[in-house]
Amino acid sequence: MVSIATMLLNVVLNLALVRAIGFRGLALGTALASIVNAVLLLWLLRRRIGGIDGRRLAVAVAKISVASAVMAGSACGSRTAEHHHRRDVRAATAAAPGARDRRGGGRAGSRCEGAQDPEFDEALRMVAGGWHGAGGRRREAHRPPPTC
Repeated sequence: MVSIATMLLNVVLNLALVRAIGFRGLALGTALASIVNAVLLLWLLRRRIGGIDGRRLAVAVAKISVASAVMAGSACGSRTAEHHHRRDVRAATAAAPGARDRRGGGRAGSRCEGAQDPEFDEALRMVAGGWHGAGGRRREAHRPPPTC
């Protein structure tokens, strides 16, 4: 019965939050419904078995929450720093006096953003020192900085 109730809550929250904050509302609605589900199931378990050592569980949840917040802040800060570093590398490459694109076409950094040149992207990746995900796939270079 709890699962059905929280599934309905999930749908209601998703619909309401998508209208309010866009696609991010789906993630928020699902997360909130999951938290409600966990709390209700924990409460039912506690009633059924007569206690679950709530103080120890609360301390563990608090430690996990603090560690998660620190990790989220670190990941967001790292991603923002990587974006700014890439932007600075591109600006320095484009501003280099007399620098030419390796294809002989114009100044370095003046190539079309949509053009795909795996060797150039690999060199830029090595200079920027960034990680490009599983399999070394190329991420879009013109991505705006993340907001936390």
